[in-house]
Amino acid sequence: MPRFIAIVATLVVLVGVTGVFVEHISTSASTAEREGTQNSASSGFGGSRYNAVVQGLPTLSAPVDFDRLADSSGVELLRQLGELDQVSIGRFADAHPEKLSALVALPPLAHDVAGWWSEIGAEPRRALVLAVPGVIGNLQGVPYEVRDAANRSYLKSSIVMLERAVAEGAGRAADVALQAQLRMLRQIELALGDRGTVPARSLIAVDIEWPGRAAVALGDLSTADFVSYLVPGMFFTVDGQIVDWTTTAQALHSEELTLLGSIRQPDGSASVTHSSIATVAWMGYETPTVFTVGELALANEGADRIAQAIGGLRAVRAGDQPFVTLITHSYGSTAASIALSDGVTAVDALAIVGSPGVVVASASDLAVRAGNVFVGEASWDPVVLGTFYGHDPAGEAFGARPIGVTGGTDDLTGIALAASTGHNGYFVPGSECLRNLALISLGSGDLVMGDAGAAVLASGQSNTQTFAQPQTIVRSPRIVSLLRG
Repeated sequence: MPRFIAIVATLVVLVGVTGVFVEHISTSASTAEREGTQNSASSGFGGSRYNAVVQGLPTLSAPVDFDRLADSSGVELLRQLGELDQVSIGRFADAHPEKLSALVALPPLAHDVAGWWSEIGAEPRRALVLAVPGVIGNLQGVPYEVRDAANRSYLKSSIVMLERAVAEGAGRAADVALQAQLRMLRQIELALGDRGTVPARSLIAVDIEWPGRAAVALGDLSTADFVSYLVPGMFFTVDGQIVDWTTTAQALHSEELTLLGSIRQPDGSASVTHSSIATVAWMGYETPTVFTVGELALANEGADRIAQAIGGLRAVRAGDQPFVTLITHSYGSTAASIALSDGVTAVDALAIVGSPGVVVASASDLAVRAGNVFVGEASWDPVVLGTFYGHDPAGEAFGARPIGVTGGTDDLTGIALAASTGHNGYFVPGSECLRNLALISLGSGDLVMGDAGAAVLASGQSNTQTFAQPQTIVRSPRIVSLLRG
């Protein structure tokens, strides 16, 4: 392990890590802009954040015993909050911010949240989004368009409060911390792009506390036939990489769209739209630094977050499940291997690149469609030189299928494909690796293997094997036809 830490420390120096409902709840944002007494955005779900919201406003609910309400948790707490008006919800958040934080840190099952949300009316939904956007925006099981609106509102109001706090001054040390936090939130805002960006971008997760978390979805997770999550590895931070990681997701999304248009559809048509695909730049966990990279604690946290994200997607899509792929880089592959070996979380395909090792000895130990575990290793990538976290996914005994990364010629277009080199070269546009990752994400991993793939493409066939571990997945007729050809 000391050798590994030395390798990754060198990597930091030599390589770097960068290259790679309600109408957006404007009411909440404008409320935040009027809050002249705020001096910090550090209270994420309660505290002073709600003081100005409730001052002078009437309470429409009957008097509430907040201490008694605080005895509830999980979905039961959500149900009771849904019976209150916006002002009372805000006052509860002010009195018991720890209860709201717990809803995000230790969330209820996404299936239960989805059921609760479907049962409440439009007015309770609106009140909850306006009063506690940081909670609703991060609850797995709430519809993605609602989460996006809530999180954008939460992000905007948090930026407003931080700007005011920085302007007022809070001492040198505090100012440095506030400025770093503000810079991080502005990076998330930048990653969301401008209105009209194609495909549309959604903020489906955000944590304003340093070092932050964020997930930006490109495309519509509620309807897409193919959904990919890009899971980053060591040294990635929201402040430093959320914009680059979203750009990477855009490159993958574009490659997927191009390739999907080339795959013959059952009716002979090759017409596809952005709505067919959703790609998530997922920075939903704290990745390790050079000081913590030798431990698995953050991988375990990442595994929990991955499981929650997949569970949220499954809950929202219910009887219309998409083809789900995890594309994992570096330490992200370690986290994913933990998530997919828990006997609960399952995906249709897993791509591993630049891995320092995984926690299982065989691809068959992962809840991934049989044969749909892929691994790629680039030359001059020091991270793949040892199995620092258990097992080498590129080893023959592991049983994963190889991802070509050395460059060559595209079987479909005849265009030259670039090779990938170094730890951060796997997602370069125009590379063989990015093309292969896109094919894997489209359920066409059998096209990754060179000449054999061209013949399969012409026939419109694709891998239709079942999960290695039994799963009940109900797909729409459209995606079944896409996968079967």
